[in-house]
Amino acid sequence: MQADVAPTGSTVTNIEVAELISGGAIAANTSIGALTGITTLNSASTGGATLTAAATTAVIATNAGAAVGNEAIAVDGGSTVNVTSTNNIADTITVGGTTAAAGAVTVTSTGSTTNGDTQGNILVTGGTSVTVNQNAGNAAATGVDTVGGTVGVTGNASTTAVTVNQSATEVGLTATSDVAGKVGYAAGAVTIADVNAGSGTAAGTITNVTLNNYGNSTIDSSALTGVTLSGTGGTLDISRGALTATPTANDLALNVSGLTAGVIQDLEAVADEGFKTINVASTGTKSTIADLQAADATAINVSGDAAVTFTVNTVIGAVTDIVVTNTAGASFGTELATGVAFTGGAGADSVLVGATTKAIAMGLGDDTVTVSAAPGAGGSVAGGQGTDILVANTSGSAFIADPSVTGFETLRVAGGAAQGAHNANGFTALEVGALSAAASFTSVAAGVGLTQLDTMGQNLTVTLANATGLTDTFALNLKSAAAIGNASETITLAGVETVNITSTDTDATAHVNTVELVASSATAVTVAGNAGLIYLAADASIKSFDASGVILGAVTDTGVTFDSQNVTVAEAVTIKGSNGVDTLTGSATANDTISGGAGVDTLVYVGGSDSFDGGAGNDIFDVNATGTKTAFLKITDQAVGDTIDLVGISGGSIVDAALGAKVTLGGAATFDQYLDAAAAGNGANGLVTWFQFENNTYLVSDNDANAPFLAGTDAVVELSGVVDLSTSATVSDVLTIA
Repeated sequence: MQADVAPTGSTVTNIEVAELISGGAIAANTSIGALTGITTLNSASTGGATLTAAATTAVIATNAGAAVGNEAIAVDGGSTVNVTSTNNIADTITVGGTTAAAGAVTVTSTGSTTNGDTQGNILVTGGTSVTVNQNAGNAAATGVDTVGGTVGVTGNASTTAVTVNQSATEVGLTATSDVAGKVGYAAGAVTIADVNAGSGTAAGTITNVTLNNYGNSTIDSSALTGVTLSGTGGTLDISRGALTATPTANDLALNVSGLTAGVIQDLEAVADEGFKTINVASTGTKSTIADLQAADATAINVSGDAAVTFTVNTVIGAVTDIVVTNTAGASFGTELATGVAFTGGAGADSVLVGATTKAIAMGLGDDTVTVSAAPGAGGSVAGGQGTDILVANTSGSAFIADPSVTGFETLRVAGGAAQGAHNANGFTALEVGALSAAASFTSVAAGVGLTQLDTMGQNLTVTLANATGLTDTFALNLKSAAAIGNASETITLAGVETVNITSTDTDATAHVNTVELVASSATAVTVAGNAGLIYLAADASIKSFDASGVILGAVTDTGVTFDSQNVTVAEAVTIKGSNGVDTLTGSATANDTISGGAGVDTLVYVGGSDSFDGGAGNDIFDVNATGTKTAFLKITDQAVGDTIDLVGISGGSIVDAALGAKVTLGGAATFDQYLDAAAAGNGANGLVTWFQFENNTYLVSDNDANAPFLAGTDAVVELSGVVDLSTSATVSDVLTIA
């Protein structure tokens, strides 16, 4: 370890670059008189470094660190300073602790190769500009995050800009869930303070701050005019120092790109000394800010080409104007005060308003306005161009009669106050979300459909303006990223003969929606889309249910569940499933034709003369009724691996065994004679037998163990064509076709 590069009393001349290399720590001072000619000081160590240089010497310090960590790197002075720590395990870095750099300061700290370590704190004082790069380590993920150290920057009279870049926040990675060479990382907190932050008379100098990924952080400077944010951020508190005179600037440029942030708040404690105008520019990639708080701001302007969402905007009480020119759209999640005017841009903007007394003009995009009350005196809400949505979070509405509400194509009823009757006259589309109580759409024009976006939790009635025809059609779209609907909500459609349902999954995770329609006039229901559907309490009028338009991502996904309730004797009912795993049930009185489609389907027989086609996959034919000698189940596409479940009619009495040889009678034997012979029983247990008749194969479940065939007790199932069932066997009253 060395205190000075040159011995006492010596003179060093014509040497511009000093190279210091150590396998341990280095302590060097090149600021003494004999060394002032050195213009560059290069230091490389593995055990920390303490360096002092003149204001004319550029300092470049590299520290590889040691396995135990807890080393210190300190640099004072220098014309410029560049510090690199390549294996930071709690190693602290201090620049300008005693003497600030005359020029720019750059610090780069990279974490250790072991997850779970906390990097050392980085403290920088002074420099014309300060850039800190704090990076995660390079180890494979183990599920424990590397934690960034706290970054503290205090300016001096020459500091104007501060930039802090940290690795992208990645939480909870495991050794198998992420690419090699990447670790979980939690960004460190950042504290930036102007040299005059505590002065009531001296103006600040730091005008611009850039943060890329940050923990809970603070910025304090009366000169601040621009903040640029990206990545994942915690809470960001912005203060304007203790200056009692008029702040240097009243406008803040808030530039965001790909930001997911917590609260951003102007913390000016003195009334009327906060930012008056906040100009938000969102570019590149969309951003989300949990909350924007600026109590003194009177205007908010949003520009850029990437969407930005303010999840809430709780403290902007002084704002009177919001202007959006962003081409992708801006969304404000808290209801605007009644005295706030809003001008939208070309993107998809979204706001919430109450009894506004100002103009809410949404502009060119496909916009959304949520209203909790009709506009007040002098207020108006205009959808403008595009396909705009008016969300009625109200107890009833009749916007068609309100001249202050114009330019909306879609009426949505949703929210904590959404209930009651809503006049849909003049709207071309309807939507519904969560409701607070039962609701209805009235005066619905022909061709206007309904999209359900969430579980309603309440009943909904849709009444057409004219439903007197015999061929009325209604479109219902269930659209969501997760399952919606349940057995405690209904949608009532009066006078509609055909209902076309689309079950739409908006993300890559498969789910199943639930719907219960009360549509007593409906005779035909079709289902399409990419999400499964449970159709509850089908109306007795339905004669055709066709879900063949449902195309799921995989045939193993749950498809469609439908249980026919048609009670008309011998009615011809057609039921078709999706390409996934369906459960389709016929009725006891109708004659059902059921097609399962692809997937391992369950087709349930409950009586009548039914025809089942399972389609591809090892299907389950669930026999829950005995039928009669003339009205029974016919399976048209049985295949090896399909099963016929007889539990529902056998009572568990069938002996587990292969079927063996078929029952054979003379050439003139009738079908009834074959049934009686097949139902001869074994005198003790139920029995499954089989025979062939007129080029079809018949399976008999003899449930009373005695001859002859007893209607209501014994059952027969027809298999299409000549099928050899001799090696097929029953196990627990379920026959698997071999």
